[in-house]
Amino acid sequence: MTNRVCTRCKRKKQSTAFRLSPSICGPCYVRNPPKYAALSKATKDRANAKRRTQRAEQRRDRPRTVNSIGLDETYAKRAKERARARGVHYETYSRSAIFARYGETCAYCDAPAEHIDHVVPISKGGPDAEHNLLPACAPCNLGKGAKTLAEWAATF
Repeated sequence: MTNRVCTRCKRKKQSTAFRLSPSICGPCYVRNPPKYAALSKATKDRANAKRRTQRAEQRRDRPRTVNSIGLDETYAKRAKERARARGVHYETYSRSAIFARYGETCAYCDAPAEHIDHVVPISKGGPDAEHNLLPACAPCNLGKGAKTLAEWAATF
């Protein structure tokens, strides 16, 4: 059997004496348990609820940029990186302008638009430019995936 040194009493003891804690021997643990072990379940639940409330307040206080210029800039930066990684042509475009042009409705089914769809997918060499983009609802965009319009239409 291996021997270990207790961090409380500083005595060398067999490893079997450290069953309650990896660094504190049994007798020391029983006499003076660590702070976290002494907390009741109710105390832990109150502390967790307080942390959850604080996180929710922090999320509420964060500035929102939905359909604003800040979102367009963030989206454009990520789109440019994706286009460069795929080796396709990229032109700057405004996501908000694309949505506004179609009245924020899906170009395929007239449902409320949530996504931007590449008519010719980037994976098939389509440019990441405004003339290749349409607003789409989630079911249409996710259903179309990386297919061209002809390939997607063949699935109906």
